[in-house]
Amino acid sequence: MKKSVLLLAALVICAPTLSFADDTTPATAPASGNDPDQIVCRKGEPITGTRLPGRTVCHTQRDWDQIERDSQGVTTQMQTNGNLHNPQSK
Repeated sequence: MKKSVLLLAALVICAPTLSFADDTTPATAPASGNDPDQIVCRKGEPITGTRLPGRTVCHTQRDWDQIERDSQGVTTQMQTNGNLHNPQSK
């Protein structure tokens, strides 16, 4: 229970960076295909109330892949447990 709460908190903290994962490109050209240790920088979510972009977040490709797997796992777990529901549909 405590681990899932911590994982959910990490997901909420990382959610702004995950929401733009498909819209960004690596800061540097790939040296050799899918190098898991290559540094990839992605723009964060825009700051509310401004036109300024969010801060740039940099991780290795291996870290980005792990963040994506973790977020997919949490989403699947929440859907399976019924923690997500649409209050409009009754």
